[in-house]
Amino acid sequence: MEHQLPLSVSIIILYYNGVHYLKACLNSIINTVRDADEIIVFVNNQDKNAHNIDLYKGRVKYVHEYETLGYSKAANKAIEYTKNDYVIFCDQDIVFCDNWLTNL
Repeated sequence: MEHQLPLSVSIIILYYNGVHYLKACLNSIINTVRDADEIIVFVNNQDKNAHNIDLYKGRVKYVHEYETLGYSKAANKAIEYTKNDYVIFCDQDIVFCDNWLTNL
């Protein structure tokens, strides 16, 4: 039986700070996901300067939380913004390998 990908995936990147890490993470994701998949960056930081990001605007959805919630609360809140069948969480310092989605 051939392995099939889920219908659609929502990838949530929990972002606190470190835009250079976020850029590398998004670069590794952007060319490996399908059009039906969504990419959400959940910005969770009280520092308003951390919210001044717009990498891949139009392809990446940004959700801004101006209260530092901590990892678990941020993840639970971020999932409310997804619309797809499956959800994948990652931090901004993760770089995905080619074909990572097909290997799930």
